[in-house]
Amino acid sequence: METEVRTQGVPDYPKAGIAGMKLELQATDWQELLSTLSTKCSSSAFNNKIQDIEERYVPVNSAHQGKLKPMWISHKALKFIGSTKITCIKLVQKQIG
Repeated sequence: METEVRTQGVPDYPKAGIAGMKLELQATDWQELLSTLSTKCSSSAFNNKIQDIEERYVPVNSAHQGKLKPMWISHKALKFIGSTKITCIKLVQKQIG
């Protein structure tokens, strides 16, 4: 089963229009939508309906752009990596110049 990944941002579920989602889900005639389909097709139709509603009612926050450190790396390790890069650049500049 393939899953689509939102590349433009992160869904902001706390700001979702829950009331609108509930109304639309209640207004859906599930018998008509799913009764004539096979199990696999019914599952796919159900997932498509949920994804469609989610895309319309859940706002998307833009992903952070820029230099943010990964959560798993400590500040100490980040400082070490930075100092190592600077040292390497200085060594290369000495060799070239």
